[in-house]
Amino acid sequence: MTITDEKLKELKVANPDVVVLATRSGDEIAVKPPSEAVYMRWQTTGKAGTAEAYASTRQFLFDCTVFPDKSTLDSLLERRPALLQVFVRQLTKMAGAEEEIEVRK
Repeated sequence: MTITDEKLKELKVANPDVVVLATRSGDEIAVKPPSEAVYMRWQTTGKAGTAEAYASTRQFLFDCTVFPDKSTLDSLLERRPALLQVFVRQLTKMAGAEEEIEVRK
C-alpha cells in the first residue's frame, strides 16, 4: 500500500506531525508521534517477552497509526510480523529515545 502525497496532505490536516514510515519493499503506514500517555501505557504494560507485552506493543503501534485502518495494519503484521518491531523502533525515536544528550559537570 502506497500513501500518496495527496493522502499525506489530507492526514496532516488533522495532525501536522504525521509522517510516513516506508519499507524498502513498499509497505507504508502513516503515524503520529506517541503522546506521553500512549508511551507510558506501553512502557508499563507487561513483562518483556510475554504475550501481554507483545499485545501492548501492537496496541502502541495501533495508537500511533493514522493510516491505514486497524484491519489493514493487522493484515500487514500477519504477513510480516517483524515489522512490528521495525515500526515501533521508529516511533520510539520520534518520542526522543535516541536523542543525543550532553552531560556537563
